[in-house]
Amino acid sequence: MMLSIVKHLNRNNDVIHPPIYIEHSVGEIKVECALQYTREDEERVRCYANNAYNPVGGTHLSGFRAALTRTVGAYGEKLDLFKNVRPIGEDFRTGVTAVVSIQHPEPQFESQNKIRLLNADVEGAVSAAVAEKLGKYMEENPK
Repeated sequence: MMLSIVKHLNRNNDVIHPPIYIEHSVGEIKVECALQYTREDEERVRCYANNAYNPVGGTHLSGFRAALTRTVGAYGEKLDLFKNVRPIGEDFRTGVTAVVSIQHPEPQFESQNKIRLLNADVEGAVSAAVAEKLGKYMEENPK
């Protein structure tokens, strides 16, 4: 499902690579994520917790962003891609389209409308899952 959402969101965009799918469990937290870079200037991330859309994001969005910044940054440093430049997190998020979904046994939300996920343990779980799987993907697909 995640892949089809990302493909749909990018149907009219110039994509850089096929979508990347990540699925990983950390304790009782199941993390699913699909992401794809485009040549667009904006970041588009949709977040879900226990199948409920969280329009403001929350801790799963924070974990995703932290992992993306850390992992892509480390990979770029390793390949010496940042000569005389010090990129920031926003640089790594430009052009990314992603869907981040978690399943949690006791999700906590801001408001009854579930606009933002609040569980602190989710940030670390998403960050660990995305960093591990994305790092492995980048090593195996060095283009």
